[in-house]
Amino acid sequence: GSLRWVSTADQNDERAGGEAAGIRGIVSEANEEGITAAISFDLAGGLNEASTQVMKIEHDGTVHITGSLKVTGTIDSLGIDTDTTSTLYGGSF
Repeated sequence: GSLRWVSTADQNDERAGGEAAGIRGIVSEANEEGITAAISFDLAGGLNEASTQVMKIEHDGTVHITGSLKVTGTIDSLGIDTDTTSTLYGGSF
C-alpha cells in the first residue's frame, strides 16, 4: 500500500511532477510461511521532478538514507564511534 501527497499544480502529469511525497510498503519476500516487507519514504527533489526514495527501512531494521543526515543532540548506540562532527564510523546506515 501507499500514501501519496500530490499537488494539483501539475494536472497534466500527476505521477511525474505532481507527487510531492509518498510512503510505500514494499514486499521484500513472500511465500507459504509468511511475508517480509520494507517501508520507503519518497520526496520530490525539485519542481516537476518525480519523487524518489530518500529513506528505506528494511524488515530487519536496517535503515538506508540517501542524502545527508544532520543530527542535533547526541547519538547513543552500541558498537558505533562518533567524532565531534557526528560522522559515524563502524556502522551500517
